[in-house]
Amino acid sequence: MENNVNIHPQDEEIIDWRDEAIAIINDVKPHVSEVFISEKLESNNFHIFLNLRTLENRKCCVKVSGSGFQIAGEEYDTTDALTENPEDVFETPYALLTTISEGYVQSFASKLAERMNALA
Repeated sequence: MENNVNIHPQDEEIIDWRDEAIAIINDVKPHVSEVFISEKLESNNFHIFLNLRTLENRKCCVKVSGSGFQIAGEEYDTTDALTENPEDVFETPYALLTTISEGYVQSFASKLAERMNALA
């Protein structure tokens, strides 16, 4: 018999989202124009919000949680784009950025090629 378990936010493992956000920022900052933790939107044990500007100059606010990465708003510090649609949640920041930023894809590919050439 299959065990179906519904996970609710209160059941998620408590994560230090500020530390997680700093790691994400350090990982993606070479491939975006700007990324920083929102100081206006409340973070808690279950999520944090990042403000991000792509290389194409698109601004957005991203909700980071145990569920993944989701565009929360089309401007910094906004949450008007949040939905309950699971198709709007990405497993990684890279998947989200690949979807919204061709510049990210090109920058990442260029950096990868540079590292591969250094190994050759």
